Formats: sequence, C-alpha cells, structure tokens
Amino acid sequence: MATMEIQGALEHFVGDFERLEPRLLGARAEWLRALRREALASFRRQGLPDRRREDWRFTHVGPIEATRFNAPEPAAIDEAVVGELGRLSYPDLGAHRLVFVDGIFAPGLSAVEGLPAGAELMTLGEAIERHGEEVSRHLGRHAEWQVHPFVALNTAWLGDGAFLRLAEGVVLERPLHIIHLARRSEVPTAIHPRTLVLAGRAAQATIIESFGGVEGAVYLHNAVTEMVVEEDAHLDHIKLQLESQAAFHMQTLQASQGRSSNLRTHAFTLGAAVSRCDINIVLGGEGIETTLNGLYMLGGEQHADTHSRLDHAQPHCHSSEHYKGILDGRASGVFTGRILVRQDAQKTDAYQKNEALLLSEAATINTQPQLEIFADDVKCSHGATVGQLDAESTFYLRSRGIGRDEARAMLTYAFARQIVEQVRPEPVRVELDRLIGEKFSTRQTLETL
Repeated sequence: MATMEIQGALEHFVGDFERLEPRLLGARAEWLRALRREALASFRRQGLPDRRREDWRFTHVGPIEATRFNAPEPAAIDEAVVGELGRLSYPDLGAHRLVFVDGIFAPGLSAVEGLPAGAELMTLGEAIERHGEEVSRHLGRHAEWQVHPFVALNTAWLGDGAFLRLAEGVVLERPLHIIHLARRSEVPTAIHPRTLVLAGRAAQATIIESFGGVEGAVYLHNAVTEMVVEEDAHLDHIKLQLESQAAFHMQTLQASQGRSSNLRTHAFTLGAAVSRCDINIVLGGEGIETTLNGLYMLGGEQHADTHSRLDHAQPHCHSSEHYKGILDGRASGVFTGRILVRQDAQKTDAYQKNEALLLSEAATINTQPQLEIFADDVKCSHGATVGQLDAESTFYLRSRGIGRDEARAMLTYAFARQIVEQVRPEPVRVELDRLIGEKFSTRQTLETL
C-alpha cells in the first residue's frame, strides 16, 4: 500500500535529489527534468511496497529499506571490477559490448565497432544529446512508473544505459552485450541503469543484459529496460543476474510488440540477497509470437521474485512461458505469472508453466499462475508443480556406483537443462552450463550427461 512518506533510509537518498539533480543524466533536457520530477513525486506517493500490496505479498523489501544508499562517486576501475567483467563476458561471442561501472559508461572496457548501416548503438546519455526528440517519445512512456515504485525511483534517478535503434530490415549479426558492474565501495550505493531498444520493421537482434558486482559489495541495481518491437521484427533477449550475494537487484522489462513480431526472453537469476524481476509485455498486433523462459537457482537465504504479465490485446497471437526454480538451504522464491486475454483477442493460444525443485526442507516457493480471459475462442492453459528430487531416480543412479551428492547434482542439472538448451547463441549457452555447474560444484559430473 502506498504511503505518504518514504520509509527508512531511502528518505536520505531521495532527499538528496535537489542537490544531485544537476549531475544526473540529461540535466539540460527540460523534458527529462520534468519526467524526473513527476516520477519522484510518484515515488513519494507510493513509497516502498510492503506486504499489504497483493503483488508484493511474499517479498519483503525491509533489507532495502534499512540500507542507507548513496549515489555512486566516479572512481578508477580496479582489478576486482576487471575480474568481474571477465566472469560476465563471453570471449567466443564477438559481441558488440557496452560496459557500465556503477552506472557510468566505461569506454575502455566497451567495444561497439562493426555495426551495419542502419544500426545505432550508443549510451543513453549520448542518445539524449543526439536524438532527444525521438528518445523523449519513448523513454518513460512504456514502463509504468505511475504504479510501480521501483520504476518510479529509476525514472527519477535515471542513470546512463544503452540505446539501440535498428532501422527497417536491419539484421544485427553479432549480439549486443550490455554489462552493468558494481564496485565494492565504503558505503552502499544505488545504481539505476536504463536501456531503450527501438527495433524497426523486420529488424533482428540478440540482446544480452548482464548484472554483477564485486563479491561482498552492498549495492542496489534498480534497472528498467523498455523495448519497442515493430511489425515483423525479431528480438532475442537474455538476462543474466549474477550479483554480489550482499546486493539487491530490481529490474523491470517492458516490451511493446507490433503485428507478426517475435520476442523471446530468457532470464537467469543466480545472485543477490533479494531480487525481483517484473516482465510486462503487450501483444499489440495480430500474429505475434512471445516466448518467456527463465531459471532461478537460489541457496543460503536468497530470495527471488518473478512477476510476469502478458497482455494479449489482439487476436491470433501465441505466447509460451516456462519458468523453473531450484532452491536449496533456506532460500525462498516467488513466481506470479498473469496472462490477460482481452475481449477482442480471439484465437489466442497461451501456455504457462512454473516448476520448482526444493533441495532442502527449509526452502520455500510461492507460485501463482493466473489466467484472466475475456474472449470466448481461445486455447489457454497454465500449471505449477513443486517437488523434491525423485527418490527412484536417485536410487537408480546410486545403484550404479554414483555417490549421493553426485546423483543429486546430475538430477538437478537435468531439471535445469530444458531451460538452458533453448538459449542461443551457443557461447552463451555453454557459459550458462559452466555457471550452473559451479553453482552446485558439479562440473565433472555434468560432463557425463
């Protein structure tokens, strides 16, 4: 429920807005200053979400509220950051790469050469200077800061990020990799990256967003990505969240799809103490294909929340959503997936499934697949399963000389493999295999599968 005051230590951070506004991105653009102030006022009205809000009922943001965040100060890039970059990079991918450290563009770590004609890739700050009118038509016009407090906070404190524009028919042969890194500083920092993607008619691209930080660093990555996918365009979006275990991660992905477009998203949640991912997609034309895949792997006392909303606004569209969770220790997870089929969206075909594997008695999951259908000629289904490792399968492997821990690791990986296998390109898929292996210390075991 909204409150009239900002709770806890974030009041200190928001209270610094007047002093720090001249330093913020695009401070000379009047339209952006007005947008910032409207969003800040909205955040003040909403406050941080608490468990009285239905969509935050199972996620407690008290640890964020209790942390005194500061705006990051520019600093030299140290070896720890370079090492973290190596952990998040794909050396065989050959991607165009934009790297941000504490929300500040790092040109020495980036590589944006070789773009085809009709493709523009730059920082959001540069785009505001060069294409202010076009950016103003889309930035903050899709993600709903009026009702989502963390989107409002991002919009008020909007930091640098990526801007990609693809003209009609442009195909980006090499993926675009956007990497957000956080240093370890003396005080907790709040970083608000923003990404804006404008894919023209029949354009094609693969976009990877990676989030990480030096282990032990306490920070908040509060990111928003807005995508406009026009008619016949095809986008693949891959997100890897590998934050410091002491960090907090909030991200909203907002996409608007045009007629006969195709959007595939893959989200992998491995890090952060508390994280949440909101995915909101509007299927705004006929013949659209939308695919949402995701895997969250949690241990210790980690908490991860995924909320998705697929808005079928037009007929003859197809959506498929499949999320899997693996939880160990005292970890907790949330999955809420809503499919809305509007009255005019006849011939909709929508599928949704969430599966969770609990590796300990103390791990918990709250899963809520939802259908809201106002059309009468549709094919929609949803389901959820929660369970533990199959005892018979474990016994089968152990009877062939495989140790208990190795058997559990093999079965756990097999459970995750269905999601990982759908990722392309191959170097990203191979790297995800490696990360999952390291997560459960099963690298040698995985080679036998």
